[in-house]
Amino acid sequence: HPPTFERESVYRMLSMYRMSEVGMCPRALCAKQLGYEVLPDSEEALLIMEESSIHEHLVIAKLGAGGLFVSDRQRAVELSSPLFTLQGHIDGIVHYNGTPHLLEIKALGKLRFAQFLRDGLSTFPQYAWQVSGYANALQLPIMLAVKSRDNGQIHKTILTEPPMTTQSIIDR
Repeated sequence: HPPTFERESVYRMLSMYRMSEVGMCPRALCAKQLGYEVLPDSEEALLIMEESSIHEHLVIAKLGAGGLFVSDRQRAVELSSPLFTLQGHIDGIVHYNGTPHLLEIKALGKLRFAQFLRDGLSTFPQYAWQVSGYANALQLPIMLAVKSRDNGQIHKTILTEPPMTTQSIIDR
């Protein structure tokens, strides 16, 4: 038998997830844990990710023009438990009213943007899980900046607590 630390190291490597996967279907997470390969991103998904990056830069520029300073862009963060580690890269830390906040940016089409304005994160559970992972890892309040891809409107929401606790993420 190899030393215990090596077995634990291998196990932890097998139980690493991306922060953006927290809100995934539990069956998909189990399949990944069992070693099934994830299908590559579709052309459409790759285009959406590229577009999201463009919108992220625009939101940060507008926040800066409004006097808000954004630091730690794409900083790597981890949330660990004895069973798994979540890893991800945050959009940034925004300094709002003298306090650092996790900055999470989403760019949505007009229908989903209107839905967000009406219902908040309650109709976007995958975003709620993801931002909770980041916020719990950093122990920071959240500024969620949601941009309409259609008209450029940006809606900012401050969350003093993450929607999900660290324990609820572990239990998932």
